[in-house]
Amino acid sequence: MSVYRRKIKGVKSKTYYMDVVINGYQHRKSLKTTDWKEARRLEKAEIAQLQNRPNPTVQSKAFGGMTITAAVEAYIQQRRAQVSPRMIAYWREGAVALSRHFEDLKLKHFSLAHVAVYQSTRLQQGKA
Repeated sequence: MSVYRRKIKGVKSKTYYMDVVINGYQHRKSLKTTDWKEARRLEKAEIAQLQNRPNPTVQSKAFGGMTITAAVEAYIQQRRAQVSPRMIAYWREGAVALSRHFEDLKLKHFSLAHVAVYQSTRLQQGKA
């Protein structure tokens, strides 16, 4: 955590900036002030706001452990309020072939090679 002034072409600017790492992510931001005390106050407020945000790595780990079927269902539940019932049915219809092909493959192990194999399998079946 630090408040500093940047050097621009060898000359220190008058504006203060903050540089802080929270949840493994670096945040740099202009505090848009030239007063040191105000910069410290703004930095503390910004840090408090950043710490109240949900940790993105926790959410990504939760999705990484899901199977394709579970991920599709989670996506449908998340989008249910924004789409029509027919769209939900369409996604479920499309997920049947995916679920059969990938069975219990976790998302964290999913790669482009899997997509290529899936596409070639569907082409061979005449369903793509």
